[in-house]
Amino acid sequence: MNDFFNEYDDEFPEDIEEQFKRFRRAIRRRNRSQEDLPSADALDDLIDYSLSKSKFEDALAFCELLLEYNPASIDARNKKCVILFNLGRYKEAFVIAEELYNENPTDIDTLINYAIALENTGNPKKALSIIKFAKQLDPANDDIDFQMGIIYQTLKEYEKSVAILKGLEENASYHKDLFQEIAFCYTNLDKYDEAIEYYKKAIDENPYDYYLWFNLGLVYSYNSMHYKSIDAFKMAIAINPNFLVCYYNLANVYTTIGHTNEAIECYRECININPSDVDALHNLASLQGDSGDYTAAITTFTRLLQVRPNYYPALYGRGICYDAIEEYELAIRDFKQCIKIKPDYADVYHSMGDAYYNLDKLAEASKSYEKALEIEPYNSEYIFDYAQVLFELNKFDEALKEVDHLVDLAPNWLEALYLKAKIHAKLNHFDEFIEVVAEIT
Repeated sequence: MNDFFNEYDDEFPEDIEEQFKRFRRAIRRRNRSQEDLPSADALDDLIDYSLSKSKFEDALAFCELLLEYNPASIDARNKKCVILFNLGRYKEAFVIAEELYNENPTDIDTLINYAIALENTGNPKKALSIIKFAKQLDPANDDIDFQMGIIYQTLKEYEKSVAILKGLEENASYHKDLFQEIAFCYTNLDKYDEAIEYYKKAIDENPYDYYLWFNLGLVYSYNSMHYKSIDAFKMAIAINPNFLVCYYNLANVYTTIGHTNEAIECYRECININPSDVDALHNLASLQGDSGDYTAAITTFTRLLQVRPNYYPALYGRGICYDAIEEYELAIRDFKQCIKIKPDYADVYHSMGDAYYNLDKLAEASKSYEKALEIEPYNSEYIFDYAQVLFELNKFDEALKEVDHLVDLAPNWLEALYLKAKIHAKLNHFDEFIEVVAEIT
């Protein structure tokens, strides 16, 4: 989350931008002459300027040239590490940092970069030991404290991370990264009020950082502050209109507060940005179905199945929609395909039983309900529907066994008691019939 170039945001020569453009062109030319290239001293400024402007590819090109002049330079190699960190090329940076560490294990910049490389290549415990050693050599170094806080964060020791990072609040040069790192820790500690406070501080430092607004929106949503969450997400989208994950989370918040139409529009925006977004397609189809627009839901589920043909939740969802519009054969087709992919999905067997029941295919319905109960034997709804269809098949003894089980699970369920009374009547169990009726009344 943090940037790795605070120390390079220094004062530069007045013509640094002109130098940057001229020498960048010179480096990019294939047939360049030595006279066209900057000196080693000029390269130091050009690298630092590029870092300060987040022009990391240019910084790397300048740094490579500096290393041509002096391949053994510790400073240049450390700067290359910093550049590679910002490019996300941690494995390359690790190779350089480890070489530097082996050459000079007490150089502070080297220790810091080696710790960063270790942390970002999967060895945060060793990174912590390295940064602690650096702290022994230079106890007052804020860069060391900052990286120690980040490493504790990676180790999920958030309380320790917060304690260290908050000690740097008086150093304004860290505010850009510091506040969001503290906010991140507080979020993971479920201290949402504190997280909100620090994300707001981070936004004050960088109000056009859409990720900060997005993270603030997430914390508001975790804290059930849904309307503030919506405002924060909308701000992030205003800054970056193609911010897919923000539309997705905004849709989720709208769904939570029951604003279905707004949620549907947000999912549509997700799909406009990425037409193959499986989650957005599935959630859009589900909302369309929940709001009764089954034809639209079927269309969206079908589109989803074109993107991912064997996605069983879409087959199940489309089957439910077909069932809702009384296209029972089409529903059963989807349910059967779903079962081929997910044979232990109890709900789909139960729904297929319902579809068969609606087609008056009671034997098939009975088999489907029975299969659902093999997977979830204590599901009251499944037991009731199975008992009901057994009753209609005149299998009264079997139906009574199921309904007795059901009444044990849900003794106050009136529909189950009515069904039990009907079964006793069919079996001429008059005493039992009167007893159940008395329970009902």
